[in-house]
Amino acid sequence: EAITAGLVYLVSADAPSRTILSAAGGGYAVGHMVETAGAYLPPGQQTPEGVAAQWEKIAAKGDFKYYQDAGGPTAHFLTQAQAHKG
Repeated sequence: EAITAGLVYLVSADAPSRTILSAAGGGYAVGHMVETAGAYLPPGQQTPEGVAAQWEKIAAKGDFKYYQDAGGPTAHFLTQAQAHKG
């Protein structure tokens, strides 16, 4: 019932759009999508071994990026790719 209350609110006319509602045990919170700063791998390094070699940098939690929409991650990595090309 607690989760249903949140769901019904999210489909109401007064609800915000583009919002992730987390609900559990009677508590509610807004969730946000975040990414680590990650690492750009040039084409020759885009292999399972290349990912493994850069995993520490890929998974580092020191610099989270918050995005307002789905285009944010794409723009972030396109910027990294362009910087790599010089």
